[in-house]
Amino acid sequence: IEAVEATETAADLVVLQRGGHGVGAAVAMGFDHVMQVWGPDDLVAVMDGDAQMDAHDLLPLCQRLLTTQADVVKGNRLAHAEVRRSMPFLRRLANRGLAVLTTLASGRRVRDAQCGFVVLRTEVLQRTKDDPVWSGYGYVNHRFIRWSRHGFRVEAHPVRPVYAEETSGIRPVRFFFSGGAMFVREHHARAFASLGSGPG
Repeated sequence: IEAVEATETAADLVVLQRGGHGVGAAVAMGFDHVMQVWGPDDLVAVMDGDAQMDAHDLLPLCQRLLTTQADVVKGNRLAHAEVRRSMPFLRRLANRGLAVLTTLASGRRVRDAQCGFVVLRTEVLQRTKDDPVWSGYGYVNHRFIRWSRHGFRVEAHPVRPVYAEETSGIRPVRFFFSGGAMFVREHHARAFASLGSGPG
């Protein structure tokens, strides 16, 4: 927490550019950079630049990680008191459906599957650096599934949902087929892995 507060007045800004590869690829590029310049005791936060994440939630997420000794703390907008007033109904409905699919694929319960506001330890990045990268919008689901595969402890913490009049950039039909294939593939991979590690 002290490191976060100390950088409020003297932060280093690094701009990484490699356009056109998707939001998941952009986050992965940021992770690659962090692993090169940060130490093992540092915490990494992901905050999108679309103004849908409240910066006031950042320190509570960090505090939750430190107090629970979790590896990852993931924001949960559905647990926030303002969710029904702030998040459109269709988005809440779609989120719940994707949460079910993510839970089935990962074997671990997740409530707000689509929230990309997370804080994690650099150790998580090191241990997942060779994992495949999902370059599109489904990267939050894919990373949660992978965290589960590695056995990381993932906690959830309420964060404020922020919505205005923006239009989602997700193409529903394309996401349905590509994301659906990913869920099925990851579910089957987890199932076969559990067979291989079970009693002989």
